[in-house]
Amino acid sequence: MSTHEEKMKRYLGRGLSDPIWVSGEKEFWSSYGADIEARQAFFDLVEQEKPRSVLDVGCGKGRDGKPILKLGVDYVGVDPFEVNIKWAQNRYPGVDFRLGFMQELPFEDNSFDWIWLNGVISYLPENQLNQGIQECIRVARKRIYICSTSRKSSTFTDRYNAIPRNLPLKIWRVSYYKLRGREFLMWEIKLDEEIGCGHNTR
Repeated sequence: MSTHEEKMKRYLGRGLSDPIWVSGEKEFWSSYGADIEARQAFFDLVEQEKPRSVLDVGCGKGRDGKPILKLGVDYVGVDPFEVNIKWAQNRYPGVDFRLGFMQELPFEDNSFDWIWLNGVISYLPENQLNQGIQECIRVARKRIYICSTSRKSSTFTDRYNAIPRNLPLKIWRVSYYKLRGREFLMWEIKLDEEIGCGHNTR
């Protein structure tokens, strides 16, 4: 078993060809309007705030790279699936896509202004959440934005508890998929601010 495949098993708890990651549920959700609205909400934030750089963790096939680059922001995408990275590189030549894991990002400290995670923590095993969030905190300079969806209150609580209490956190709904009864939530973590009384959500 290769080192990369060992990491796949350890970090994701799934095989290299599991369809839920490569072409199954994660891609399935991307075809619905609610997901498009959620992504647009992030693009609007990028346009308004104008960060210098964005790291897209769990970039999949790189669909968010082009809209972000069009806004004049440096973009890098990272994904654990080689098939996704190759596909993204072929479709978007010249865009920086790299193989890597959320729990072991191949970047130095404070490498990007913002980190963007769309749907990633919805699939991350519970025992890997804290390590993944800590890696994002290490690599990001200013903010982390997370888009997630879940109908399970326990899953929401696990994600919420993975965010250090000294960091300001806001959560708001950006879209709703009525057919499945799922809401898409945007999480905003500001690393350049600290608070002493826990999270502030909305």
